[in-house]
Amino acid sequence: MPAPSDQTQAVDVTCPGCFHPQQWDAVAACPICHHHANAAEGRSGALLPVGTQLKGYVIGEKLGQGGFGITYRGFDLTLKMKVAIKEYYPSEMVGRSTNQKAVVLNARDHEDLFHYGLKTFLKEAQTIAQLRHPHLVRVLNYFELNETAYLVMDYLEGEDLARHLKPPRGQSGIRLPWWRAVKLLLPVLDGLQKVHQAGFMHRDLKPGNLYLTKDDELMVLDFGSARQITSNHSRSLLIFSQGYAPYEQYLEGHLGRQGPWTDVYAIAATLYFMVAGYRLPSAMDRKQAVFLQQPDPLKPARHFVPDLPLALDAALLRALAIEPEQRLQSILAFKHHLEAVVAEVEQPPPRPVVIPDPPTQPPKPKAVPSSSEPPPKPKTVPKRPEPVTAAEPVAKSSWPMLTIAMIVVGLVLVVWGGWWIVDSPRSVNPPVAAPTAVAPPAIKPIGRGTR
Repeated sequence: MPAPSDQTQAVDVTCPGCFHPQQWDAVAACPICHHHANAAEGRSGALLPVGTQLKGYVIGEKLGQGGFGITYRGFDLTLKMKVAIKEYYPSEMVGRSTNQKAVVLNARDHEDLFHYGLKTFLKEAQTIAQLRHPHLVRVLNYFELNETAYLVMDYLEGEDLARHLKPPRGQSGIRLPWWRAVKLLLPVLDGLQKVHQAGFMHRDLKPGNLYLTKDDELMVLDFGSARQITSNHSRSLLIFSQGYAPYEQYLEGHLGRQGPWTDVYAIAATLYFMVAGYRLPSAMDRKQAVFLQQPDPLKPARHFVPDLPLALDAALLRALAIEPEQRLQSILAFKHHLEAVVAEVEQPPPRPVVIPDPPTQPPKPKAVPSSSEPPPKPKTVPKRPEPVTAAEPVAKSSWPMLTIAMIVVGLVLVVWGGWWIVDSPRSVNPPVAAPTAVAPPAIKPIGRGTR
């Protein structure tokens, strides 16, 4: 009998953590969800065990976790498809029972607040389940079990925007081209507008709750958790994400100051992160700077992206105003600003005005003879012969005319020259008088005998 091989055999299995059929090493971690056979040893006690069945669904590995819930990979045993299952699990108030399924309260003081949040969770689930929009995650089912509630949603292939924009270690943030970021976000704003019209808000919009699918589309996730619970209770739970939550979400007992403009701030902060590569400073830090009459620590997006359109930078600053009353008041208003930026950039430049030349008289078109009729023969008009007389020959020579002209010119020159000689003075110098002769003095002869 041959000795057993020490090598691990690769087998065809379906991963219990992500339900993905593939060739994988039986003792190694799944390359998709990182589940492995001994995963239970280091697994958090707050999580449902992998393989737990909930009313026709099987629980897989965790997809994400927040202050009010845990989202798992799941599998629909009836429809044979992957789903995402969210469990209402406010971690500040509850824990897991010894059977690792039921949710138990940490203290009796939390009972009213927990049940109020559970009611809100189910109400939002019912409302969102009725909404249909291609960029809102679809709610397929919801139910109560294990002293809590569950929300079943579509499972999307891809990754959340936070992971997509996570830079490699030691590098700064990854930026998207502004036009791509805006075009990814515009359909999401349509979906959020529908949610607001139904009377609900998201209250936790951020890159981690936007999912980039393999079809390069953004989807809004994580509806159906009661992120901020307040009623007539003595305390409320404040759940927000620093850098994306506006100032009013930090205020306990001021839920009345929240509205659609709260989601406007968060989605504008998300767009800022997409194009600038940096997260906003905390809204409380910004508020404190204004209170101390110091400059706002928020730098315009153009500080990081100099070629960002001015209109887009202005729209972001308006949507990120600290005070709710100074902010853009609706998702629709913010969407209109972004659409105007895109339309301005995509508009073709005006064509240069060409001044036409003055109109000229077009030549009369020549008549084209019909192909059925022969072309007419051109008419020839006989030239009348010039009368020829004996005194005037037909061909005259030009030499006699030239001779006569030369003679005339010569006579004119002779006459003009004679006139000039007669009429001109004979000498240009004045007459000089002739010298007069002077007689020499008489000389007397001297005799020898005379002295």
